[in-house]
Amino acid sequence: MTDYSHYQDEISENGFTVINDVYSEAEVNDLIAAINDADKSNPTFRKNADLFAIRQFLKEVPQIKTTIFNED
Repeated sequence: MTDYSHYQDEISENGFTVINDVYSEAEVNDLIAAINDADKSNPTFRKNADLFAIRQFLKEVPQIKTTIFNED
């Protein structure tokens, strides 16, 4: 069993943590493609020189759920 306590400690201390290698390269490419193919005309998409954000991400890009919430 993997010990994740150091991630909990980092979250407590810093407010965030980074977990590497959660997704394979192919899965990352699928995520990028789904975001690139999404309808960006909705006001929930925000993009300028300093920011790219999608509010209600799973609602706006629903096809991404199977990749994000995988069994692995």
